[in-house]
Amino acid sequence: MTVPDPPHPTDATAVAQARPASTVVVVDEQNGEVAVLMVRRNTALQFYGGFWVFPGGVIDAADGSDAMQAAAQAGCRELQEEAGLRVTPSDLVYWAHWITPSVLPRRYDTRFFIARQPLDQAPSVTDGEVTALSWLPLAVWTRVWEGGDFPVPFATQFVLRELAEALQQHGSLAAVLATAVARPVLTILPKALNDEVSVLPWDPHYEALPGHGWSWSPAQTATRRHWPSRG
Repeated sequence: MTVPDPPHPTDATAVAQARPASTVVVVDEQNGEVAVLMVRRNTALQFYGGFWVFPGGVIDAADGSDAMQAAAQAGCRELQEEAGLRVTPSDLVYWAHWITPSVLPRRYDTRFFIARQPLDQAPSVTDGEVTALSWLPLAVWTRVWEGGDFPVPFATQFVLRELAEALQQHGSLAAVLATAVARPVLTILPKALNDEVSVLPWDPHYEALPGHGWSWSPAQTATRRHWPSRG
């Protein structure tokens, strides 16, 4: 699983270094629809405590020096630690790449992978950082935008959206996974407006805003024009 590292972001102003991280989006076909495994982070945690996320965590030095291989290895480890599921790097499909805005003091450089729910295994709460598990049907993914009793991080919302749209476009989970192997993954580095609003690369004002950014071509931004560009 060798993927070249993306180019360096624009604007060389010094910022807090983003820690490499990895997360795994486990998908399964249940009762005729596709569902995604979500885990709820312990409310005692400082970072997104009480939020629903995909299993994942930071990449350790022992995971290797190659960025993609280390991310895949870390994703497998974290999935087993947080949800009790065992997969291998060869089971993963690279799906998304998000980096925390440069103005924030705590930053992560996170690669998202997709994996099918392993046969003859059942997810379970096995880690103190996780207090609950839930299967979220992609058909009702829009409820995560409304917060309430199912809050999810900003990047997670967009990963769910992109997966739901891919399923609608290709018609089956098998087709989504088959086409994802050759699908380009665009790095998303939001910029913060007034330290509160996140502005995404396809926003028409993104390039003019201060802070580190990750430039997209006009053709790339056109693929996301129908998405919300701020949040």
